[in-house]
Amino acid sequence: MSTDSQQGVAPEAMPVRAKSTPIDWATLLALGLASAAIVAAARGDLWLDEIWSLAFAMNAESALDIVTSFRHDNNHPLNTLFLYCAGTQEALVVYRLHAILAGVGSLLLCAHVARRDWGRMEALVSTALVGMSFPLLLYLSEARGYALAIAFGLGAYAALGPDPATVTRWRTALFWVCSALGMVSHASFVMLSVGFALWSAVRIGAATGSLGRALRRLAVLHGPPFVVIVGWYGLFLRDLTIGGGPEYSTGFVTGQAAVMLLGLPDSPGGRAVAPVLLLLLIGLGSWWLRRQGDARWSLFPAVLVVAPALVLLAARPERLYFRYVVVCFPFALLLLARLAVGGCRAPQRHWRWLALAGLAGVLAGQVPRDGRLMRFGRGQYAEALRFIAAQPDGRTVLIGSDHDFRNRVLVDFYAARLDRGASLRYVGQEEWAEKTPEWILLHSQDLSWRPPEVAVLKDVATYRRVREYGFCGVSGWRWILLERVEPEPRAADPSGGG
Repeated sequence: MSTDSQQGVAPEAMPVRAKSTPIDWATLLALGLASAAIVAAARGDLWLDEIWSLAFAMNAESALDIVTSFRHDNNHPLNTLFLYCAGTQEALVVYRLHAILAGVGSLLLCAHVARRDWGRMEALVSTALVGMSFPLLLYLSEARGYALAIAFGLGAYAALGPDPATVTRWRTALFWVCSALGMVSHASFVMLSVGFALWSAVRIGAATGSLGRALRRLAVLHGPPFVVIVGWYGLFLRDLTIGGGPEYSTGFVTGQAAVMLLGLPDSPGGRAVAPVLLLLLIGLGSWWLRRQGDARWSLFPAVLVVAPALVLLAARPERLYFRYVVVCFPFALLLLARLAVGGCRAPQRHWRWLALAGLAGVLAGQVPRDGRLMRFGRGQYAEALRFIAAQPDGRTVLIGSDHDFRNRVLVDFYAARLDRGASLRYVGQEEWAEKTPEWILLHSQDLSWRPPEVAVLKDVATYRRVREYGFCGVSGWRWILLERVEPEPRAADPSGGG
């Protein structure tokens, strides 16, 4: 008698461990490379908004003080709490450790849900898309709340899936926890909460066939997260101080979000075409998933279109930036991965070529931006100030700029960390008449702007361009160093006249 028979277990009932395939190994390699890219993107200087968050943390007298004393839109409480716990650090990358962990976790969650919902190839392609996405690499490696919100959003989706109509109790509890932590990470998480609720309404409504039962199940599943949203609004979000920044139109921001997501040029033409193309892809993907009988067909339009539109219409933010919808980006890339793999499996050759070309185009479009992020980070402020500090012989150097608030914060922060930083002093524009700066910092987020070789500041001095320091193109800015030109001594009058 066989061992299986002795134990009373049929051979076919024994669990069979799936063998690793080349696609699994490729996915593992992609996860490793993408994680390394996040770590690389986390190197370099902190930019203004990160330093601002660090200032909140350093000035907080207690953890509770973070919420009660700093009602500011740049205070992302879970991020600030980590910075508060980290304290003063020599290595700036320590301030981004939580973002790195959230970023790697987001990669793992994307691969997990793609494989669970669709298959191995979708896991590989989604990992590649997320791991090479410039906006996700940027915000998954930055000391702000976006990385945490993205990770908790994917965690909430993993708990809900593959179908909210069949979610178990422990998954419901996990969904509640992820939703609450996501909301405290960044207010934009509310878009995912609304999107998940809309998806659940479609799925639970179809599964129950009874309005009463559907409403009860929706209340149990989504009631606690929305209670957290309302409570968090009353406790923290209401009457937030807005930190300011450049103003962009809704059309510009919508276009920029689509451009960044799809890897298209950030130009007027690109910003006009990209939203249309993205909407077509979302519509095509939703239609195709529904034809396949996939429960997620209503998820993507809910999370990517309907929920962001509803939230932004209700909130009407004073200033709008594409980062406010970056929590939705992984879901767009998951859908693109499914579309690309489905297209590559189509029997018609033209669909296969179109899917491959589209996938290659999205990935290739991210490479130049990723390259700038790895090369310049969010700015090279310490290097610029180190260059200035190395010029004089121990004397105080006066520095001015074209924007006192933005650049003073950076100068003060990095001067305090440099060996010779004590010799650097920032001079506000109102003091220039009495204390003429030896150096002027020009700043710009426009990568195409060509600064002047010589700048004449009326009633101040003449300056010449000496050096330029780049940045990745979104967070931070370029610095152009202008050095004061000493006036040439007047030649003596040969006639001897006075």
